[in-house]
Amino acid sequence: MVVVKWLLEKAVAIVIMLAVFAWWTLTGGGDYASEVVMQEELPSVVDGGGRQVSVELSTSEPVRFVASFECATGNEDSIFVGGEERLEAGVHNLSFDVAGDCWWAILEVAPDETPVGASMSWNVSIEGQPFHQEELTLDGPLAPNTAFFLQTGWEDLTLDEIVEWNREHG
Repeated sequence: MVVVKWLLEKAVAIVIMLAVFAWWTLTGGGDYASEVVMQEELPSVVDGGGRQVSVELSTSEPVRFVASFECATGNEDSIFVGGEERLEAGVHNLSFDVAGDCWWAILEVAPDETPVGASMSWNVSIEGQPFHQEELTLDGPLAPNTAFFLQTGWEDLTLDEIVEWNREHG
């Protein structure tokens, strides 16, 4: 039974990574990345780091946390770095040291199972400044073709540009 559960978890991880690759390829990101780095854990440093992306996460259920980033590496070259981890229910403080020229990112949290009453909340900040806050509670059974997850990210703005905008608009 333990082996079946382990195989199922790995299969889910592969499906998530393939979905990210498919989305990324269909939206054009795959045309430019000169290097792809997929990890079995969340990346702590992305492309040498430089900017702090912090996540304070609280969840009532075990979850999968997926983080993917794309950063410029010169001319039209870029690096795509992604990973995922399973986290137990509770409070988690996660941190990513991400290069300031990263222009695309997605952070996503989804429970393995979603019972009525499940709850998740997070505060995502960049360089200590609020970026995204969200809180969800499942009040009834999920309707067909619906999902229960947290997701945020950015596209077409580098982290450096986001930090500068936050400074100007505080």
